[in-house]
Amino acid sequence: MVNLKKGENNKSIKYKDIVKRNTFVFIVLFLCSSFVVGFIGGALAYNFFIGSNEKLKINNISDELNSGYINRPSMSTSQIVELVENSVVEVKIEIKSSNYNSTNGIVEGAGSGVIFSSDGYIITNYHVVEDANCIKVKVHNGSEYIASLVGEDKKEDIAVLKISATNLTPVSFGNSKNLKVGERVIVIGNPLGTLGGSVTDGIISALNRTLNIDGEDMTLLQTNAEINHGNSGGGVFGEKGQFVGLVVAKSTGADLEGLGFAIPSDTVKEVVNKLI
Repeated sequence: MVNLKKGENNKSIKYKDIVKRNTFVFIVLFLCSSFVVGFIGGALAYNFFIGSNEKLKINNISDELNSGYINRPSMSTSQIVELVENSVVEVKIEIKSSNYNSTNGIVEGAGSGVIFSSDGYIITNYHVVEDANCIKVKVHNGSEYIASLVGEDKKEDIAVLKISATNLTPVSFGNSKNLKVGERVIVIGNPLGTLGGSVTDGIISALNRTLNIDGEDMTLLQTNAEINHGNSGGGVFGEKGQFVGLVVAKSTGADLEGLGFAIPSDTVKEVVNKLI
């Protein structure tokens, strides 16, 4: 009887030990599983919410800029220039070349750009910085910065640069879809690559011009404001100082004058948000 009881007690003790061990293992596995699931869930939540917030932040950059011009009255050319001149930059590039005409194996080029955000995002044309080994940006006060290429869209001929600068003056995006033929505009850029901050004026000559430029079909604004080499990437501004287009090209020829073209600001904003 005693042995039997002992045996029963021994079995009971062993069973309890097994239950305790199994319970302990279950708790450990449960905690580990919870940690893994929580980690994965947290990562997904972070990507969803934080990623969404970052996208929202980027999309809101230009939305905030939009509000800057809505309540302004129409301004004179000199007033527009005073308002936006700090938002247009000079872009200089260097390309390594084996061309015998190059200096020390370096070919230099230049264009224009506009400031997208106060923390140093710059918009220019893709063709301005294409194949560049070194990109420099000179702001209106004369300060010069080395720029990095954030992204480019060859088809739309848009590139985004980044410089290490703060408190810059970004352009206020206008809605190019609201433009009308005959509206007054001004162009600010760096013609010939040496005349930064040059201003020309004119009107919107046509909307939605479909042109083939370097093999790419583009839908552009047409203006009769004077545009020269080096103006590429510069800004076209409306009567309230709003940014309505990014200069992209001029038609050249012995009998051609007053034919300049720009990428509509709505297209620029969409592409830049994607690139950033």
